[in-house]
Amino acid sequence: MFHLRSRQFWVAGLTAHFLAIAAVSCWDIVNLVADRRTILPQVVVRRASRIAQMMKSSSPRQLPRSNVLRQTVIGYCHAAGIDSPYTFFAPNVPESLKIVFEIQFPNKRVSYELPQVQSDTEGLRLSALIDQSAANPGPWRDVVLQMLAAGAADNNPEATRIRVVVAALTFPRPDDFLIGTKPSYNFVSSYDFIPAEARVPDRTE
Repeated sequence: MFHLRSRQFWVAGLTAHFLAIAAVSCWDIVNLVADRRTILPQVVVRRASRIAQMMKSSSPRQLPRSNVLRQTVIGYCHAAGIDSPYTFFAPNVPESLKIVFEIQFPNKRVSYELPQVQSDTEGLRLSALIDQSAANPGPWRDVVLQMLAAGAADNNPEATRIRVVVAALTFPRPDDFLIGTKPSYNFVSSYDFIPAEARVPDRTE
C-alpha cells in the first residue's frame, strides 16, 4: 500500500512538472505569434492575440503576491528552470545596444567615436556588459557609462565634455523584413561626463 501511494505521488509530481513545462512553452509560442514575430498570416496573429489574453487572465501572476498558489507555482517554476521560456532557444534576434561617444572640444569642434577594443574577445565582453547594464535605468547603468566615458576622456585629453549615447538596434519583424524594412536605431539614454581637467572651480562665496 505504501509503495502504491509513493508511486502515485511521483506520478502526480511528474505530471504537474510536465504540465508546467507545457503551459510555459505554449504561452511563449502563442505570445510569439501574437507579437508578430513570425511570418504567419494576420488571421492567425489575431487569434493568437485573443488566446494570449485568455491565457494571461488565467495566469497565477494575476493573483495577489501574498497568494499561496501564486508563490508555490512561480517559486517551483523558478527553482526548476521552467521559467526560461521557449524563445530562449528560438531563432529570434533580440535588440542589441550600441554606444557612441559625442566628444566636445574647446574650439566647439564635435567628434564621434565608438568604444575601442583590442581584440574580438574584448569586444564580445564589452557588448555583453553594455547589453546587461545599459538597458534599464539605475546605478549600475550610470557606473558603467561613467567608466566608458572616462576611458574615452583618457583617449581625448583635450575634451571638455563627453556625452555617452545609448541606442538600441531594433530588427524588423519577419513580415516587415520581407517588404524590405531595414534595422533601425532607437534612442535609449544618454550620460554627460565632464573630465576633471575641464571642470571650472566654483568661485562663488
